Amino acid sequence: MIAIGSSAGQTNQGSYAIAIGLQAGTSAQPSQSIILNASGSTLNPITDGFFVKPVRQALSDSRLLMYNTGTNELWYSSGPNSAPSKTFVIDHPLDKERYLVHGCLEGPEAGVYYRGKAEIPEGNNSVVIHLPEYTQKLAGDYTIHLTPRYSGSTAAVSYLASDVEGGAFTVYGPPGRFFWHVYGTRAAVEVEPLRSSVEVKGDGPYKWI
Repeated sequence: MIAIGSSAGQTNQGSYAIAIGLQAGTSAQPSQSIILNASGSTLNPITDGFFVKPVRQALSDSRLLMYNTGTNELWYSSGPNSAPSKTFVIDHPLDKERYLVHGCLEGPEAGVYYRGKAEIPEGNNSVVIHLPEYTQKLAGDYTIHLTPRYSGSTAAVSYLASDVEGGAFTVYGPPGRFFWHVYGTRAAVEVEPLRSSVEVKGDGPYKWI
């Protein structure tokens, strides 16, 4: 157990705990935790881990701080002068020595999407696509994107779609297969709010209003 600083690790400091700075781990610091506190106020976490306060946010050179649970290494992503990405990490499906990191799609709306494959059968010139029943209450302002699928001919094929009504839409065209994408708006987002009119919560790229 190590405690350096006024009131650091003052009472009931846990085993193998390290507290550095004013009021770092003042009371009941958890075992196997490290606290670095230069904030001038109490930093007293309730679980084991590595805790630092403050961490400066460099707006002109934003990076996303990440932790590798395999190597116990702190590292950052995104290059200088670029906005930090919102990421999520999953196990790599082919390489057990790696993670798979994907970024989040961003846009000026809270949107939803649905996609699928469909076919206009021979002898018909249309087909009805049904979306999940709940979509009528979940979102609106739907747009539809259609892409013909190759069926042995390189001749140009065109498909047209109706509006989404009653949780369904109709695709018109010659017999054939196609992919479809439907995008909708679930909620409006105030894209450019005044700083004085909102309260921003969260840290790093994971912020919300």
